[in-house]
Amino acid sequence: MKKTIMVFGVLVLVLAVSGGAFAAKGLLTGADIKNGSLTGADIKTHSLSVRLFSGATLTAIRNGTNGGPAGATGANGTKGDTGATGAAGSAGTKGNTGAQGAQGPAGPAGSQGSKGDKGDSGATNPLVFGPYASGSTDSSVCGNDWATDTYTRTYIVAPGSDGSFEVTELYNGSFVTLAGLSPGSCSVTLPAGITGKFYGNYAVKVPAGADFNFTATCASGCTTSQFFTTFFGKDSSFIDTAIYGWQFHYATTGNGSWDNTDHGNSGNITP
Repeated sequence: MKKTIMVFGVLVLVLAVSGGAFAAKGLLTGADIKNGSLTGADIKTHSLSVRLFSGATLTAIRNGTNGGPAGATGANGTKGDTGATGAAGSAGTKGNTGAQGAQGPAGPAGSQGSKGDKGDSGATNPLVFGPYASGSTDSSVCGNDWATDTYTRTYIVAPGSDGSFEVTELYNGSFVTLAGLSPGSCSVTLPAGITGKFYGNYAVKVPAGADFNFTATCASGCTTSQFFTTFFGKDSSFIDTAIYGWQFHYATTGNGSWDNTDHGNSGNITP
């Protein structure tokens, strides 16, 4: 079979060697290749023993990839030691506190609040005077004094819209019985020395026209008569006796209780 070898740039021929020397008379030139092809006659003329290569071998020769077998892989180099971590740097010095900034301008004034509710008229607000320490004997329904009372008096004055005043006298204290008739019955006799407590009130109306002086100062004890003379400039006879009321409650731990009111009495203090 006739084989055609295409020449790409530089054609490399592998020559058969004999007795350690080249058998060729010389290198092939363009003149030696007739019509661009090598024939068996051409090879004999130049005493060359030409060994034909396959296309793949020629390509490998051209690309320089037909070298000898790969050398053995070199051993890995020794890994260098890891360097030591450097020491941490020292903390920086704390900076100075900055100067206080200038005070900002005052804000605008707030809007005015809504108007509050109207207060109660002073004409109906009560005034309180006392308490005043006092004491007196206490009378029974039979007319005799049945006990000695020790108590405080507190006066409450409520002005009326018509110029009048309502005066309430509060009592709060204790009692000790006297030997004699009981407070609620003329058929019961009490020994002296029974003790108990009591409280009550006495309310009257002062008609319009009285000159009420609420800045006055009453004497120690401030009896009913003293109070009206001091604060109204008149004695108790000036009061409206048609409009009045009272109620008192007396109680003991084991000798009964008695209620004495303007609308009736109930109970009794017993031996």
